Amino acid sequence: SNDGVTFYNIPIPSEYLNSLFTYSAIITSLTALITHPLNTKDVMVQLYNTANGETINSSSIRLSNNQIQIEALTDYTAPIKVLIVKIG
Repeated sequence: SNDGVTFYNIPIPSEYLNSLFTYSAIITSLTALITHPLNTKDVMVQLYNTANGETINSSSIRLSNNQIQIEALTDYTAPIKVLIVKIG
């Protein structure tokens, strides 16, 4: 309300929250340039093999607030899922 005393619990759809704090993409090569909308370098990056769910060791460089250069350190033939989570 506008009275400064009464507050309402308005649920925020999870799809909206996920877009504010997380981003994911599928890559099919061992290196990729990922552009995400999180607007910060304070992110955690994780890769996993979509065929068996195995976490993939990787290297990432935060090029800007919205771009990350990713390299999988092990050769995989299955598509790789990239998970990016905003921290803080």
